[in-house]
Amino acid sequence: MAAKVLKLLCVFFATVTVLLCGCVKRNEPDPPNLDFQADFTAEYRGLHPAGSLTAMRQGICTITFTAPPTLSGLQIRCRNGTIALICGDAAATADEPYLPDDSFPSLLCAVLDAAGNCAAKDGSKVSLTLPSGEATLTIDDRQLPSSAAIPSADFAVSFSHCKPLG
Repeated sequence: MAAKVLKLLCVFFATVTVLLCGCVKRNEPDPPNLDFQADFTAEYRGLHPAGSLTAMRQGICTITFTAPPTLSGLQIRCRNGTIALICGDAAATADEPYLPDDSFPSLLCAVLDAAGNCAAKDGSKVSLTLPSGEATLTIDDRQLPSSAAIPSADFAVSFSHCKPLG
């Protein structure tokens, strides 16, 4: 009799353990992967900048322009509240507050920073509220950004050849 009770208890606990392990999976969407490298094309106040971008959740963002020709070769690095403008051998640094909030690098970094606090389903659009207006960020099936827009700031950017860092 004791052996049967012991077997029933073992079966009961094994069943409960299997059920609980199967129920642990959450259906919440994952946060976007914001540690990435990509090429970009954009529309910003009548300009059509293009180039490459490296972004990390730690607030590090490097933008290298290839177009328009007047900006080709210019690199902007934002890191720990400091911005660096680099063109060839010349470099200048300043605190980020000196950069206008509605500048292209500020808008791009603001969208990526705000997206770090949200979750997104594959291929979904995430709505973000920024000081410059309402923004949307589109996430692809790999949880990487594919586009972003802030209509009130006349700002839209599309990412291509996007790959995660690390």
